[in-house]
Amino acid sequence: MKKTLFIIATIVLAVITYFIGKSKGWWNLFSPDDSSSTVEKKSSNTKLTNKIRNIDSSVNDYGVDLATIVDNWDGKTVYEKKDGKSAQEYHPNAIGYLKDGTMVYKYKIYGEWVYDTEPFTASYTYNYNEYGVDTNTVLAVYAGNDIYAYKLDTNKTDEYGYLYDGRPVYKQEEYYQW
Repeated sequence: MKKTLFIIATIVLAVITYFIGKSKGWWNLFSPDDSSSTVEKKSSNTKLTNKIRNIDSSVNDYGVDLATIVDNWDGKTVYEKKDGKSAQEYHPNAIGYLKDGTMVYKYKIYGEWVYDTEPFTASYTYNYNEYGVDTNTVLAVYAGNDIYAYKLDTNKTDEYGYLYDGRPVYKQEEYYQW
């Protein structure tokens, strides 16, 4: 009997502690100085992301890690990661982020490197060869071979790009394999 009463009292105490903690903000992810009755409540994901940004001093308010520079474009510095993820995780032609969090893409079109803040648009003119490879989109050059981004009627799965003759190319760390 005493054991049963002890268990019930413990459960009641836990429930009371939970509700007191909830009203005082003990279970919130943001710091106490961020919380006020007028501040709009943020999602848990946003709160956690902001907390991570505040821990790392090289990460700015947009989540861009200013510690690793990838490239310079038109007088602007391009950085590698945002919120801990590289740009390539979102798009194969993305190379990084500007300070304001804008993703930067880099393409080789007609032999020239082109930077943009938008991926290819519908107005882009494809130049498919006899194997269905778009030869305007060189991703990289490896062992004297151009690696192209797109092939006609093909949905990329694991392949990084394509050779001129349409063979798929796979990227493993710094190396390419076909």
